[in-house]
Amino acid sequence: MLGKYKLSIVLLLLLIILTVSTFLQSNDLPAVVSALSEMSLLWLILGILSVLLFVILEGVMIWHLLRSFQKGIGLYQCICWSFIGFFVSGITPSATGGQPMQIYYMKRAGIKVSASMPVLMILAVLYKLVMVSIGAGLSLFWATGLAAYFGDFLWLFYLGLGLNSFVVVLLIFIMLRPLYAEKLILKIERFLTAMRILKESPERQTRWLSAIAEYQQVIGFFREHKTTLLSVALMTFIQRCLPFLLIWIIYRGLGLSSVGIMSLMALQAAVTLAIDLLPLPGSMGVAEFVFTTVFAAVFSEKLLPAALCISRGLSFYLLMIVSAAIFAWVHFSKGKTVKKEYRDFLI
Repeated sequence: MLGKYKLSIVLLLLLIILTVSTFLQSNDLPAVVSALSEMSLLWLILGILSVLLFVILEGVMIWHLLRSFQKGIGLYQCICWSFIGFFVSGITPSATGGQPMQIYYMKRAGIKVSASMPVLMILAVLYKLVMVSIGAGLSLFWATGLAAYFGDFLWLFYLGLGLNSFVVVLLIFIMLRPLYAEKLILKIERFLTAMRILKESPERQTRWLSAIAEYQQVIGFFREHKTTLLSVALMTFIQRCLPFLLIWIIYRGLGLSSVGIMSLMALQAAVTLAIDLLPLPGSMGVAEFVFTTVFAAVFSEKLLPAALCISRGLSFYLLMIVSAAIFAWVHFSKGKTVKKEYRDFLI
């Protein structure tokens, strides 16, 4: 299961090397180190806690949804699955690999795909819905501010808003119209069989149809438990605000105070939306470019490279290191007997 991501990992490493080399060539390294040394340790610790809490909260939400209909789910397990999702999302274009890998490890822990898939889909819908709502609010009530900070690259923000809106509509359609999803899955199965990628297997169709039926039951369960969805929606909003809060923590940690917390969080939200679905692992390179473009008017020329290093260092590289360690721990700490069961679901 890990082997299929080798190319993505190699691409990520190459992008890291290219990004770091470009950064070092375009900045005075001693000046950057000097600026980094001005970061308050207390604010730095707050920044680390905020990014860790961002991933942990997703695990809490997975646990909250799963335990609604399946007992015996541990919070620690769910937090580990959240870190696994972050890591694989970070090494795959447009963060497409995170949820399939989470489903795989949930299956390995005994959770049916028909349960894990709708739970993760609900989280994906809420995540995107919060982002789209924030983006729509910014475009309606702060269009002038966005234009001033983004300049000629404002189209990136609206591209991100449009792509995320499309994904929200698509995910909601699949959730509310599972029969269409069933037809689509069967068409894909017939296509893969015709291409001889999958073997002819009536039993596989039966298993898939059974899984779809169970999926519909889970979706129906959440329709009847709107309070659970509302609580998760609130947690999603809080979770989404944590990375936006990080830029204010960095700003204050570098001894600055002239720009307000709401303006900084709004700018970071706009930057996140602009790069969210770009087809690069971790939005490598583009994230740094958009950050320096938008926040050039917020940080001084001396502090901007340091702010970029701290922001990307905490929100991406630190989390990738922690997530990779947890991924390795989960992968090698348990037996591989369930892998065959997972393959049987496909074969």
